[in-house]
Amino acid sequence: MQRRLSTFNFKWLLRTGAFCLLVVLCTVLGGQCYKDVASANGINAFTKQRYDDFYALPAENVDLLFCGSSHSYCTFDPANFPDYSAYQLGTPLQHPDTSYYALCDALEHQSPDIVVLEVYWDMLDDDFDLQRSL
Repeated sequence: MQRRLSTFNFKWLLRTGAFCLLVVLCTVLGGQCYKDVASANGINAFTKQRYDDFYALPAENVDLLFCGSSHSYCTFDPANFPDYSAYQLGTPLQHPDTSYYALCDALEHQSPDIVVLEVYWDMLDDDFDLQRSL
């Protein structure tokens, strides 16, 4: 009996292909599930729309930018600043690190003259627990 010296392994190829297909299916289905959940949540839908509107603005269009927690978007209404082209990027329970990255990204698209960063004091607590704060 003669032995085959081929390095081609059909079983390995089949397993690898099945695994890749499983990963793609999980990613697509998981992404769709998240998208459906995110759309059903009113706060997420509101935040997504606000950020989509921000990124749709022409460059160099924002003079005054607000960022922070819900205290930011409930306190600083851009309509109250008619002398500025103002925009609000506050989100509920926004931590300072989230504000930092949101501002870094926002500053790649706009160059406001003034940035107002609101920090909710309870977000500075390392032991912050959403369940406990509700």
